[in-house]
Amino acid sequence: MIDPSIPAPARAAPRRKAEFVAGQACAREALRLAGGPAVMPGRGDDHAPIWPPGMVGSISHSKGCAIAVAARQSRYLGLGIDIERLQTESSARKIAPQILGESELRQLPEAGRAFLVSLAFSAKESLFKALYPAVQQFQSFHAAAFSFDGDRQQACLELAVDWSAQWRRGQRFPIRFFCRDGFILTCTAIAAISCRSEMSG
Repeated sequence: MIDPSIPAPARAAPRRKAEFVAGQACAREALRLAGGPAVMPGRGDDHAPIWPPGMVGSISHSKGCAIAVAARQSRYLGLGIDIERLQTESSARKIAPQILGESELRQLPEAGRAFLVSLAFSAKESLFKALYPAVQQFQSFHAAAFSFDGDRQQACLELAVDWSAQWRRGQRFPIRFFCRDGFILTCTAIAAISCRSEMSG
């Protein structure tokens, strides 16, 4: 049951309000499970969640579903999670040029293309969420290039441009993904120890 005490955006449609409240409830529980304070994240002027000191996390909601993840900042520099409805063949054809460059599109096989477009869209959303707290700048979908190894069932994103002094073109991020009941879930986890190694190397 959704806690009615959780404030929702005043101008949002009823469905979006319900998803927002569900996302906040998920975030509070994720923080508790991660050993942090069981509180709801704040909301910045850019509408991004403001997590308690020492904690990182991410929230996503879509079509009646909501999910959140949280961890201590000593373990992860950034976390990004995204959930989306799987695209139909027709909708995938429409949105593909908006989220994928020509070289990315050429690498996608025709078989299963709707799934791969859905995966690419969600993967880029999760990466943007994971890196936004560090870069504090919104990026276009073409700022990261998507690739997929069908044999190994592995997805990866590579920065196509410099996002900041630390996050440079060519850096690669493995993307975890999971499909169920017509939804696709992706997660980008940036371990703090790997970031310290890169900065000292």
